Amino acid sequence: MQVFKFGGASVKDAAGVRNVAEIIRQHDNQPTLVVVSAMDKITNALELLANLATQRQRAQAQAQLDHIRQFHHQMIDELLPTQQAEVQAAIRVYLEELAEIVEGILLLRDFPDRVYDRIMAYGELISSTILHRYLQQQGIPTHWVDSRSIIVTDDTYRSARVLWGPTQAQIDRQVRPWVRHHAVVVTQGFIGSSSDGHTTTLGREGSDYTASIYGSCLDAQAVVIWKDVPGVMTGDPKTLPDAEILRKLSYEQAVEMTFYGASVIHPNTIKPLHNKGIPLYVRCFLDPQAAGTVISTFKPQEVDRKPTTILKKNQLLLHLRPRDFSFMNERMMSRIFHETRNFPIQINLVQSTAISLTLCVDHRTDTVQQLVSNLSEQFLVEIEKDLILKTILNVDVRKIQSPIDARFVQRDRNNIHLVVQAEDQV
Repeated sequence: MQVFKFGGASVKDAAGVRNVAEIIRQHDNQPTLVVVSAMDKITNALELLANLATQRQRAQAQAQLDHIRQFHHQMIDELLPTQQAEVQAAIRVYLEELAEIVEGILLLRDFPDRVYDRIMAYGELISSTILHRYLQQQGIPTHWVDSRSIIVTDDTYRSARVLWGPTQAQIDRQVRPWVRHHAVVVTQGFIGSSSDGHTTTLGREGSDYTASIYGSCLDAQAVVIWKDVPGVMTGDPKTLPDAEILRKLSYEQAVEMTFYGASVIHPNTIKPLHNKGIPLYVRCFLDPQAAGTVISTFKPQEVDRKPTTILKKNQLLLHLRPRDFSFMNERMMSRIFHETRNFPIQINLVQSTAISLTLCVDHRTDTVQQLVSNLSEQFLVEIEKDLILKTILNVDVRKIQSPIDARFVQRDRNNIHLVVQAEDQV
């Protein structure tokens, strides 16, 4: 049993879909479950559509909806010309539901997180439908399943938490029988459903996590994430042209890299696979024969430990001091962390002094504003915005000179973490 995940870049056009089908064909000698993301930049297009509707820009929202429809119709025209009407009808139900939701936003000028998740789901639902129909046309036996009926979550919209017991039961009931019949199961990444049936999402770029959920529950032999890069690199090739591939990583290394912002893998992906001892491969869909990177249980001497630079953008620092000049002791810290746990906020670094606590967090404007409001009664809060968290792994930290203008520096073992102004770091 193997699980493949294909992101939006792999299915950005008809040629990409054909390439994905060929990769699946080359590996269809064993049961395969395929997780697919929305095509190309459709997730961004859906987000823009919702924002236009919230601003009551009806004409622009309608144009954006037409763009989304035309993009997928063009894809169907190129891939499935003899089944054009049939497949367009299959996705019409999603497009009509999307139009109804947009009309509701236009009327109410309200865009709650629950509606956000409903809208974002349509990209994956449409892309998986098109891929499923194309694989069938190519003579590859496939079965399509709706992840909203499989992945059961809580109701933390935009960043839902998986309920593993109910999810395992649904996978055993709805997916495992098809796997046993050696059909290629096609499903969606990123989406699930709460216990009461409302659509949820696992967070942006959450399709990797979806693949690991299925892989874990199906006890897969391997999970493969197909990317447009050769594997996990020592830096983003777009900003570090001399970045090298890391051939072997331990689960622990991968977790550390994703936590501090390595975008090649979603941060939640590793844990379910580690718990089952399932290896994760990161391979290039542009060069399917290349080995890529494997993440698994390795001895320390077996893994790559090349210096690796990771940039995590859109960060801010929260500087907190008790208003009554109390010490920043465990009691004070517990009040702060008790408050932060009520928000979908990612704390990346923590630093304390006798009378202050500094948190480096992902910047979500609405969440941070509410958090600061809640804390301001007991604490003086200062905010620094437009920052980047720069992490350098596997180096001798004693030889790293911290930038004079670094807002925050933290060293641990062979790693150094710097928070710098965005304009100071390319």
